Amino acid sequence: MATDTNAPLTLYHCPQSRSMPAVWMLEEIGVPYEVTVVDVRTGEGQKPEYLAINPMGKVPALRHGASVITESGAVCLYLADRFAPGRLAPRIDDAARGAFLRWLFFAPIVDSALVEKMLERTPPERAMVGWGDYASVVRTLRAALTPGPWLLGETFSAADVVLGGQIIWGTMMKLLPEGEPFKSYAARAMERDACRKAWGQEVA
Repeated sequence: MATDTNAPLTLYHCPQSRSMPAVWMLEEIGVPYEVTVVDVRTGEGQKPEYLAINPMGKVPALRHGASVITESGAVCLYLADRFAPGRLAPRIDDAARGAFLRWLFFAPIVDSALVEKMLERTPPERAMVGWGDYASVVRTLRAALTPGPWLLGETFSAADVVLGGQIIWGTMMKLLPEGEPFKSYAARAMERDACRKAWGQEVA
């Protein structure tokens, strides 16, 4: 049974966490939503009532009527396809759909590389991990961002929300190289009204 588009949207979110892109995405689609704060840093994510929503005890999780979606990329893809098809997500028969999906799901690879960099851990053998190595991730990102202004050229999409959240965080934490194209891309992303509103909720 299909979920009614007008069904309530509830985001389970922890401020200043990996669920930030989901808040940004909700602002981009411009539909009403509610936020339920789950402070995963204090163990709220491990409570039985939340584990029933997301067994990983992580955020984000999105409830839309009878549907529950977890994982940041999946949440943003769901919202884009459901509420902004053709605007924030190329349609299934659009030639840009392949590149869109590629960059949307590249975000976890970037996350892994940046965490390794932040923790200054000795990286494992390149062939042993799905994300390869930090240098390869940076090189790939640089090439993707250089044409600009967005990952799909002139078209802003949900991929820029998901991967853009990683790039904003990486530049703030000085985990990505300073300068171009990272600096200008992050600045463009944070100039968007939806991004500013999402970040404004974080510091309110």
